[in-house]
Amino acid sequence: MKQLKVAIKNFEELMKNVEVPPCFDSKLEYLFWLEGEKEAPTQPPRFICRDCDVSYQRRMIKQGRCFNKEIDLRKITK
Repeated sequence: MKQLKVAIKNFEELMKNVEVPPCFDSKLEYLFWLEGEKEAPTQPPRFICRDCDVSYQRRMIKQGRCFNKEIDLRKITK
């Protein structure tokens, strides 16, 4: 149990200064996305809009959480 508490504390310290794009709901969600990036090395690194879709982008724009609203996601090859 003590090891788990230390691991959680270390994780919280690591994530404290991580800037999360506003379209992610949490730091943890963003961390999972970053981990997935490691598994897709042939894709351009850290281009989060590559994984977005038009309906999600529309929702994020309405909520003021899309910082790349000028990108036409229909033109991005998945």
